[in-house]
Amino acid sequence: MSFIPSFPPFSPEKFIPLAECDLEKLRFALLRSMEQSCEFALANLYTWKDFCQTKVQFWQDRLYIWFSQADLMIFTVDREKKNEPSAKELFSVASAMKKTGRSGKFYQVRKDTLENDPAFPEFFRIEPGSEDTAEYIYEVEKLALLPGSVLSKKRNLIHQFRRAHPEAKSVLLDRSNYSKAKALAEEWYAFHGEESHDLAGEKSALQNMEGAFRYAGLTGVLVEEGDKVLAFAAAAPITETIWTETLEKSLPQYKGAAQFANNELAKLLQGKCLLLNREQDLGLPGLKQAKLSYLPEFLLRNFVLTPIE
Repeated sequence: MSFIPSFPPFSPEKFIPLAECDLEKLRFALLRSMEQSCEFALANLYTWKDFCQTKVQFWQDRLYIWFSQADLMIFTVDREKKNEPSAKELFSVASAMKKTGRSGKFYQVRKDTLENDPAFPEFFRIEPGSEDTAEYIYEVEKLALLPGSVLSKKRNLIHQFRRAHPEAKSVLLDRSNYSKAKALAEEWYAFHGEESHDLAGEKSALQNMEGAFRYAGLTGVLVEEGDKVLAFAAAAPITETIWTETLEKSLPQYKGAAQFANNELAKLLQGKCLLLNREQDLGLPGLKQAKLSYLPEFLLRNFVLTPIE
């Protein structure tokens, strides 16, 4: 497929590593976007930048992000400008990438983008993202209050944890104590043994956690009992109305610690955002059940665009 572009040609060589870009400019563009996927959280982009080999560039007043390891791209739409890209604009980018031997594929494309231009099927094969990549979205208020009979099991686990560990307390997780969360995560990895691709990425991301507190708005809670850390949960903004839970870990021998940490995180986020994205279940049945048990408002499942030859 070919056409005469009505805008300057896209230059793949202008992608630069995320570590070298203006993080404040990047943060501004992301916070103003219409996105809800955890892929657009600066904290995730920053911490996973080495593992995903993430690169960025601004073109046609739009931020394009290329995860070069997976060879997939995402892009932003400004919430105020509502500058949805046309099929031809994205095809110009895809074609330029394909000329360099890349896939030219986009993912996390919202339905609104596709509905804005009926020409998309002429330029791209459109497929929904896999069920494994669906993201669980919750109301922060409900996570904080845990109302109703269905969520009573969560409340009971928290009460049991408090009774068993009366000295346990929740403290703010920040740059001054993030090393404690990192140590707990490493203990969790050692306990679970076998390493998957996703776990390897998570370990890599953990090494960049300090920078995410400094540059990307990362915050969270640390659950301590004396000198022992029992659990932690961290979150960061995607936009001004929705945050994402970037990482949570708890030691399995402390029943209810995970639920306590999640509840304390939700309380911390009250007033900061309306929605919390608790990310994907990665196709793991146990993780899927755990996420469903918190009664998500909806599952976010965007689309993948593959350019037609």
